[in-house]
Amino acid sequence: MQPGQTIAIVGAGGGLGSLACQYAKACGYKVLALSSGSAKRDMCLFKLGANYYIDYKSPDVVNEVKSTTDGGPHAAVIVSSVEEPFHQALQYIRPGGTVVAVDLPPGKMSTNIFALVTQKINIKGSYVGNRQETEEALAILARARFEVQSKVVDFVDLPRIYEMMDKGQMHGRAVLKIGDSLSKYPVLLNGPAQGYFYQAQQSNVVSAGLQQAIEKAGRDFRSDTVTVPSEAMMQVSPR
Repeated sequence: MQPGQTIAIVGAGGGLGSLACQYAKACGYKVLALSSGSAKRDMCLFKLGANYYIDYKSPDVVNEVKSTTDGGPHAAVIVSSVEEPFHQALQYIRPGGTVVAVDLPPGKMSTNIFALVTQKINIKGSYVGNRQETEEALAILARARFEVQSKVVDFVDLPRIYEMMDKGQMHGRAVLKIGDSLSKYPVLLNGPAQGYFYQAQQSNVVSAGLQQAIEKAGRDFRSDTVTVPSEAMMQVSPR
């Protein structure tokens, strides 16, 4: 891509997406942010510097994106774990454009190979960068001084965080405080992690049991929730 071209960030209201918007702006691209809700719209346009915003729940996302970007963005970065945005991106990306898959939707997906070939659409996967890319990213971060969208919450609020994620109400990342504020008693989580207790122990690391329980519940431990360990360790046990 060249500076001045348009890139779509799908899932722009989340932790990774909010950073992607700012990186794209710092590199000189026009940014189309796709997320949901008026609060995320304000965040993307006024805090992250996005040029355009479209609610991905719109009944006609594909045509809205094409109209807003004069024929479709040159690239789309998908940091949403929902399947539908992947299909939408392949429909609104301009001929010769690139769709970059970052997040991981569940199961398998099918696509229209005819459209990929005739429109010369590129699909790429991105997981982690190499050393050179990391150094470049850190240099941009130091120069641009991004505003990290995050909030610190007590560990006992984890069920509420998952509920907000399910409703699409999360802005940026939730940082779980594990330490002094943690309840002295086992915490029983409902929802996706229903049936598991979490009990604090003295240590300086986060138990692998916590990660396994969250992943077993169908969540990506690294994606939307980050833990900040202090002096407490979590031990997981079935109800």
